[in-house]
Amino acid sequence: MSAEGPSPQQLQVIEEFGLIFEAHGVPRMAGRILGRLLMCDPPHQSLTQLGRDLQASKGSVSTMTRLLIDRRMAERITFPGDRQDFVRVRSGSAGELFRDVAQHSALQTRLLERALEVVDNKSPEGTARIREAHDFFSFMRDEVPTLLARWEARRAAATLSLDPASSGATAPAHPPPDQPSVEDSSALRPVESKEDR
Repeated sequence: MSAEGPSPQQLQVIEEFGLIFEAHGVPRMAGRILGRLLMCDPPHQSLTQLGRDLQASKGSVSTMTRLLIDRRMAERITFPGDRQDFVRVRSGSAGELFRDVAQHSALQTRLLERALEVVDNKSPEGTARIREAHDFFSFMRDEVPTLLARWEARRAAATLSLDPASSGATAPAHPPPDQPSVEDSSALRPVESKEDR
């Protein structure tokens, strides 16, 4: 399947991933790459493969995969004897989106607290608007970690139930040729270009 590239139906879903990411302030290409990585077989793809499948330049794919790695949604792996780098979706990455929400909510709460200190006292409407926003982001800051904890517990239970040792499950249909090495690239910071859209 990978040699043939994504099907027209997959390409449509990939584009929708890009649009959703873009609507949340993330470059469209990053969403398209994640969409491809979620559906491809094998699950690891080289930058060259991603560029070919998404009709994007190597530079754009490289920059956007670094963004996904930085946000802990993807990881770079290598195989012994192969000079190419491969990328795959990081296990547990779905929860990272909510961690970003929690961090953003905490920042917004602190900023709105400062706004309440300096708001024009002659504008009760302005104070009310700020207080409502503050209460919302405070709620999100406090509730998202609880939601994440519940998700992690459910994920751990599901993983345990799928453990080959306890369930008799078989190995993946397309194992890598050798054990990959995962690189920590969390320090990389991409610079968006026009092409990254």
